[in-house]
Amino acid sequence: MNLHSLFALILTLLPLHAAEHTLKPSPFKVTWKFEGTLLPTKTQIIELKPEGTPTFVLEETPEQGKFYKKGEPLFLFKTEDLENQTQTKQDDLRKKELAFQIANRELAELSQKNALALTKAKNTLDDAETDLAYFEEVGKPARIESAEESLHTAELYLTYEKEELEQLLKMYEEDDLTEETEEIILVRQRNAVRRSEYALKRQKRTHDLTLSTSIPREERGLKAKVEETRIAYATAKTNLERKYELKKLDVAASERELEQARKDLAKYQQDLTLMDLKAEFDGYLYFGEFTDGIWNKGKSVEALRKGKNLPLHRPIATLVAADSPLSLHSLHKPQDAKKLQALLTTNPDLSPEIASFAERPNPNNQHLISLRELPAEPFQFPGLKSDKTLTFYQKDDALTVPNSAVHKRDDDSNFVKVKLSEGKPEERTIELGQQNETHTEILSGLEAGQVVLFPEEKKKADS
Repeated sequence: MNLHSLFALILTLLPLHAAEHTLKPSPFKVTWKFEGTLLPTKTQIIELKPEGTPTFVLEETPEQGKFYKKGEPLFLFKTEDLENQTQTKQDDLRKKELAFQIANRELAELSQKNALALTKAKNTLDDAETDLAYFEEVGKPARIESAEESLHTAELYLTYEKEELEQLLKMYEEDDLTEETEEIILVRQRNAVRRSEYALKRQKRTHDLTLSTSIPREERGLKAKVEETRIAYATAKTNLERKYELKKLDVAASERELEQARKDLAKYQQDLTLMDLKAEFDGYLYFGEFTDGIWNKGKSVEALRKGKNLPLHRPIATLVAADSPLSLHSLHKPQDAKKLQALLTTNPDLSPEIASFAERPNPNNQHLISLRELPAEPFQFPGLKSDKTLTFYQKDDALTVPNSAVHKRDDDSNFVKVKLSEGKPEERTIELGQQNETHTEILSGLEAGQVVLFPEEKKKADS
């Protein structure tokens, strides 16, 4: 026996414990009561969001509820400290600009000097290589040839001097008598021979020194100079490039510092503009903010006093436009929000006055639902509690049954138990219409005058 048969049997056996509902056309409504706070729809949120870390000190205490004209200053701040800091940032920016210009000029100068230094190093290397090549091709052979020729000349001189001495001796020996003049001539010639012998010895030493030491030493010196200049050129080429790269890094760092100085100044200038808060429209000043369906004053009352540092990065006050319409913001528990969402889903034409519906709850586990702008009424102000009942559906001659009388089969069809004339119940398949907290509209399957049965205990719950 299934549940439907069991329920029918219970109603048959225990008719005194079942309630009856006779169908007849009657007015029927689907409504929802919204209770909440009246909040403005046109506001200027006053929240200080500085780029830097200045302090916003009030020169005067603002007045709650004061009326401000458009363009009128909302708060009066002490600006001297921030103005001085801004001027310091301007001076720092100018220093950074000059430093960057100097670094750029030094970079250009270094590039030119590097080119000259590299050219000089290359020329020195070319000259050393040219000197070595010339020495090996011309200078060395010429030096050897000169040394040989000098030695040969010294040998010839000695030979000439000896031959002349021999000739003089032969000539003077034939006379059997050597005159005084002739003796003098012989002495001189013998001295000439001796000098030539000494000159030959000296030339031999010079010749040997030239071939064994001077020429090899000069050749080694020229080769060493080539290697030294080649190393110097390679070092210059590498180091000059590195110095240029280092200077480029210095210039880049200077440019970054300049850019950062510009940003810092812009932050201070922007922060300075925050101290010139003006009303965007005609309106009334309220401490705190209107959020999550309430007027949240927080600690703004204590903070908005002369000499106080205003809190940053959170709303501290709200300017409400004088002509701002009001909207009713209502907070609902998740189960109620779910019911309303289901109602709106099944009846999309029933939500013209819903301005917003938070599908997710706030930190207090409540869904914020706001109605569209309400007509202005006397003595209605932002922050006041209010309520409004919306009628989503209305019919003057609807056939309805208690909600507990409606049952669902496994195939999702709906039925009720109808009392027959002999008193026995019978299942009747029905088509459902709208539903409110107590009754459900029947579109088809039942007629006026029929009696619907439902459990007595359910009647109490639906009443």
